[in-house]
Amino acid sequence: MSTVRVAILVVLGCLMVPATGWAVGGPVCSSGPCCDGYWWLDSSTVCEAEVNPVYSCENGTAPGSDVYVTYQTRYCSGSSENCDGALVTEAPVVVDYCGSLELCTAGSPTCTAIDCLDGPCCDAATYTLRPDSWECDDLGDAWYCPDGSDPGDDVWQRTEVRYCSGSSAWCDGATGYRDEALADECSVDEHCVPGAADCQPVAAECTCADGDGDGHYATSCTETDCAPTDDCDDAASNVYPGHAEDCDGIDNDCDGIADEGCPGDDDDAADDDDDVATDDDDAADDDDGTGDDDDVCDDCDGDGYASSVDCDDASSAIYPGAPELQNGVDDDCDSEIDEADGCALGGGGAALLPLIVLPSLALRRRL
Repeated sequence: MSTVRVAILVVLGCLMVPATGWAVGGPVCSSGPCCDGYWWLDSSTVCEAEVNPVYSCENGTAPGSDVYVTYQTRYCSGSSENCDGALVTEAPVVVDYCGSLELCTAGSPTCTAIDCLDGPCCDAATYTLRPDSWECDDLGDAWYCPDGSDPGDDVWQRTEVRYCSGSSAWCDGATGYRDEALADECSVDEHCVPGAADCQPVAAECTCADGDGDGHYATSCTETDCAPTDDCDDAASNVYPGHAEDCDGIDNDCDGIADEGCPGDDDDAADDDDDVATDDDDAADDDDGTGDDDDVCDDCDGDGYASSVDCDDASSAIYPGAPELQNGVDDDCDSEIDEADGCALGGGGAALLPLIVLPSLALRRRL
């Protein structure tokens, strides 16, 4: 073979090397992500997917915002068995859907849980609960007595507050105080009273005893801090000014008169008929009132009616409401005589007297 022919064949052989990787004499590659065992894969072939993920918040970071991811894709170069072709960035897609108490955090592949959305104990910037040391409400000033309420004890002021609970977005924790300070310095004649902003005068104390517990001190008590001191019997709880008379022979209302207003009482303490010593109703010195001195008794005949209403206080059979007898006497003190059978002599009854007397006289003459 001549030298010219050999040269021609070499040139022709070089021209016959195909673009698919074939060369005269065999394959150009045997392995690699971009080699099919014989030749290189073209540049439209993906040799590596979802590389270099980037997590982002496409719709913001508010509660309920979803998490997105952006991937890159690597292609073959078409001239190498290695995956060293173009790198293409894909469109972002949702990788995690967040709920109402979740949100997207840039760089995180999943939703981030939050503690709260709003409320006085919710940090709106981070959606986290505030600690239990956080003051969520001012309840106002209060005045108190840290040393007690004895004379000379001072008044202190503080502000009452409420704290977060640490487990809720609402102001529902414990209460406490702050800004404690002296509000008023009391003298020996003053003292602190809880709730009062100023020192209060020390009230004098009564040392007298209320023996019967009726709220009235005995008349023998002379202390000005004890009131009232008008109890005439501090051993009986039913005896004090203003108490109603019990008609029991006792001066219940401390007015110096016993049983005034009771039946048979003359309201005169000096000659009260209820006094056993002078009582005209005493069987030892009264025979139903006959001969009683009206100056010293009020129910002289013992019929239960005072002389002010008894039209004959010398007769126990005559009193208001007594049975009216046909005896020519006003038995029931109604200013009429024998009115029960229409024979009353008062008023129109006097006109009937001749009708009774004349027939009686005629009968005597015949006899």
